[in-house]
Amino acid sequence: MVIELGGKNRVIRYDYNALADLEQAGGASIATLFSNQDNLGFNFIRLIVWAGLKHAEPGLTIQRAGMLIQKHIDDGGDLGTLTKTFLEALQKSSAFGKSDDEKNV
Repeated sequence: MVIELGGKNRVIRYDYNALADLEQAGGASIATLFSNQDNLGFNFIRLIVWAGLKHAEPGLTIQRAGMLIQKHIDDGGDLGTLTKTFLEALQKSSAFGKSDDEKNV
């Protein structure tokens, strides 16, 4: 998936390393992070943005991801839409395997 963020188009990609780094930075497994609604706050949004973009920008820090989010909001972007886009990309990640619909194609 592609998103315009920080003044340029960026590809969102959750490979195995991104998911492992997300778990490490979040202090819990992906399943645990998603199962507890208390985990789905600003820090989690910043983490999923960082993990989804770092493949193309290896030096990207979690704080820089937060700055990209803030710039998006300052420029009139919607945090809910941004979050939804990254969560959709995360769900479509090949690291989770194919859905039943995709297996039958």
